Amino acid sequence: MIRYTRLALLAALFAAPLTAQTTYYVDQVGGADTNGGTLPSAAWRTLTYAAGSLQKGDTLVVLPGVYDLKHEITFPVNFGATATDQSNITIIAAEGPSKTFIDGNGSYSGIGMIRFQEMARGARMTGFTFRNMADAFWSCAIRLGSSSGDQYRAWDVEIDNCVFESTLSRPFVVFGASANTARQSSGMRIHNNLILNTNSNRRACEIYGDGQNWFYNNTIVHPTDIADRAVVWVNALLTHGQPGNARVFNNIIVGGGTSSEGIELGVADTTTYAGGANGVVLNNNCYNNKIDYKGFTPDASNLSADPMFVDTTKGDYRLQAGSPCLDTGSAAVAQLRHDLDYYPTLFPATARGRLPDIGAYEFHPVNFGLVAAPKVGGTVTFGFAGATPAMPVGVFLGFDEAAYGPLSFGLVLANPLFFLAQTVWPNVISGTLPNDPNLEGLRLVFQGAAVINGNVELLNVAHTYVRK
Repeated sequence: MIRYTRLALLAALFAAPLTAQTTYYVDQVGGADTNGGTLPSAAWRTLTYAAGSLQKGDTLVVLPGVYDLKHEITFPVNFGATATDQSNITIIAAEGPSKTFIDGNGSYSGIGMIRFQEMARGARMTGFTFRNMADAFWSCAIRLGSSSGDQYRAWDVEIDNCVFESTLSRPFVVFGASANTARQSSGMRIHNNLILNTNSNRRACEIYGDGQNWFYNNTIVHPTDIADRAVVWVNALLTHGQPGNARVFNNIIVGGGTSSEGIELGVADTTTYAGGANGVVLNNNCYNNKIDYKGFTPDASNLSADPMFVDTTKGDYRLQAGSPCLDTGSAAVAQLRHDLDYYPTLFPATARGRLPDIGAYEFHPVNFGLVAAPKVGGTVTFGFAGATPAMPVGVFLGFDEAAYGPLSFGLVLANPLFFLAQTVWPNVISGTLPNDPNLEGLRLVFQGAAVINGNVELLNVAHTYVRK
């Protein structure tokens, strides 16, 4: 079986099509801004330099490390702020939020650590942890657009699969209101993020203007109160009298109890902002807030129930079997991708069928993953957790420089390489990559599969970049 696995890996490796997309790398540990940036071994060092170098359609792969003021980064890191066309760029943390941090060092309190503006239309940022912003009224981790609107607006930016840890003022602010509706920030897709304990008196997400912006499948947990402020707030600028037009779907919002508020539409707390609201709020679960839903009458699809996290004391905000959030989300969102663990989002955990779960995590009984990142000529090892004896399991392999595209998750990437009837646990399967230097920097995408309740179910995706 091991020999067959290796042969299958080799066959798929050489058969996989390569793309012409330009990919650059940033490595805070071993990079230098004088490098060419096109290989992991010749990566740039700073996000600031990289942000000024990307062009339309480029991909920036950010290797593990802490990217902060101590390592020559300058905040805010601006995308789309000059005349250079940076549309459809992708900024990816190569090994996910557990290893890649954008850190304000507890002192930065400007208008955002990351900022997207007009010339970065269609940009995507995925897989980072943001932390340690200083507490200031307008500071935020990611600023989308500007209150001035027009050329400062943001268009169609996607932020997903990120973690926002304590001491942040605001993880997200969507700005950009203009008297000309066509010049407003619009089309934001903020989803499958985990947001933990923003500062006192600071909201997790603020959405201004009447551009249609999406906020969905996020899990937000505030262990302390936030003093009569909504966790998610939708409103518009008074000067143009436009109502909010956000779409807020499938989010879990757990408050601190006595003062926090869940989702609020159009209630002004200063003279600057209008009171009208016209957002759509469906299939959320707000729990343990003074007021779960404010400024509107919630639809019956919005819950107020304990989401049944696995273990909050250990920071595990996945859902238990029996959670009211299983298969109770809406599929009518801007775009369905994988969840925060890279699972497909339509696993049928209940008799309700293939519907998304509420929150950032989709419940799955079997976990698949890489044991170690592969190197050229090295061994690829992966295994299955939660599988039972005699449960058929399998792996699909593909190369995909656009692995985060809408067709890459929840669909088979290639023909199945193998299925293995498991007889012992833990089951670890290995294959070997060729000793070919041209493989450096390519992305390997593995997707697990298992036969569960008589159906072949796709499991989570393990993706990694081949190192030298």
